[in-house]
Amino acid sequence: ETGCWLFIAAQHTTPKAPFIHYSSPRLVRESKKDMEHIINQFNQIFANLLAARRYDAREIHGKLLNAQENKPKPSSGCKRA
Repeated sequence: ETGCWLFIAAQHTTPKAPFIHYSSPRLVRESKKDMEHIINQFNQIFANLLAARRYDAREIHGKLLNAQENKPKPSSGCKRA
């Protein structure tokens, strides 16, 4: 046991569950209100990052669809000699 103050948070980029975090017992014991605030801040940060990622993906997908719609269509008839 080190008795250190430790906080770790992680979020997968394609979440199927909320982010995970760990706070050492000493950190929670000595700063419970601050830890609640920090955890809420990390939750907001991760939510913002995920929303930005989805926005970027939607924007890129829209550009792809637009490019596909504006692509010249091949002629449908075959010419025989």
